Amino acid sequence: MERRAIKKKAPYVEKTLEWLEKVSDRSVLYRDIDPFHQVFQFTEHVYSIFEECANGGSDLWINLIEGESAALLVDTGYGIGDLAKLVRHLIGDKKLYVVNTHEHYDHVLGNCRFDRVYCHPYALPFIKENYMSQDMFSPYMDENGNGIYLDFNKNDLPEFKGYELVPCNDGDRFELGEDHFVDVIYTPGHAAGGLSFLDRKNRILFTGAMHSGNTLIEGLQEQYREYNTVEAFADALEIIKEKELDSFDWIYAAHEIPVLEKGYLPEQLEVCKDLIRDHACNESITYDENGRECYCHMVGNAGLRYFRTSFRTK
Repeated sequence: MERRAIKKKAPYVEKTLEWLEKVSDRSVLYRDIDPFHQVFQFTEHVYSIFEECANGGSDLWINLIEGESAALLVDTGYGIGDLAKLVRHLIGDKKLYVVNTHEHYDHVLGNCRFDRVYCHPYALPFIKENYMSQDMFSPYMDENGNGIYLDFNKNDLPEFKGYELVPCNDGDRFELGEDHFVDVIYTPGHAAGGLSFLDRKNRILFTGAMHSGNTLIEGLQEQYREYNTVEAFADALEIIKEKELDSFDWIYAAHEIPVLEKGYLPEQLEVCKDLIRDHACNESITYDENGRECYCHMVGNAGLRYFRTSFRTK
């Protein structure tokens, strides 16, 4: 699989690179349309679009679910390259819905490639305040307009245009064709405005950053902080486990290894329960880019990175 020149890369993504090599024969690069995204198909009618990280962290997986009459794009990435043109190449003139799994920059900066994007009400004001101007790309470029971490330049970015940001709530549903429904599930924890999308026909739960082996819960959001906590994450996972675990076979995550077996969710829930019982039951300590101690706890293949601020205050 062809990769662009990476200037810096976080060490914890090495396992992703190893996994990518094993599936490299399943990728397609439409160089003339968009050289920044590679397209994989791990299941029929679902395109998993790989985007390399623009800030030195985890690479991103954007998913496109194609139905009989409409398609659903889950996240829009950093905006580098022409994702909209690539999506149109894949689905033709079918109706397209675009959704954000949560409000973090690596999932929403490409929103301006589209006319309308759905997100959770808690994500909406954060996106509007921080990621709806041309300046939103500045942290990833040097003074000459070249990428700091990834090999791109300002000509690879869109000219920002306004778009409609529409609230999307737990229990909402997108119809992609006859008997093909994707249901919205509120999944806070990693972000207050977190959403997962349950594709009942393909039996896949698309979770954004909620279920990767490197899930991070900071607990630092000023607004709706109680939903940016380990407890909020545990509550959401418990609901999915009780109500929907029989409705899907696979979890498609947005970072690291994208295709996870459904058993990952109960393991992730156990991680949360362990931490709620004992905030210090971590196996390792690392440091984030600001020098803060960051802890990690694992159960099986599921892991959670957290800070001492990642819990609800009583």
